[in-house]
Amino acid sequence: TSTAGPTGFIPATGPGSTRAPGVYVGGAKIAALGLRVRRGCSYHGLALNVSNDLQPFQRINPCGHPGLAVTRTRDLGIEASAATLASELVDRKHHTGL
Repeated sequence: TSTAGPTGFIPATGPGSTRAPGVYVGGAKIAALGLRVRRGCSYHGLALNVSNDLQPFQRINPCGHPGLAVTRTRDLGIEASAATLASELVDRKHHTGL
């Protein structure tokens, strides 16, 4: 899916997404999604790279995949804060029924 919000951020699955599920922009992973079911309970999470230091990703294999490119919203010219982007994601979820 592809939905542009007020920030102009357009998430989409990208290359390698079957190997490393997440949200990709220009072939670089910008968000990770997690889901776990244990003893009848589901746990889920979303990690969006906003303005964090990406240097640690160079010392590991992101999502277990050597050379997986990562990016952040700030590098895409989106200056919105993490709180603003989180609010936008929540609003979008409620309006789309996801």
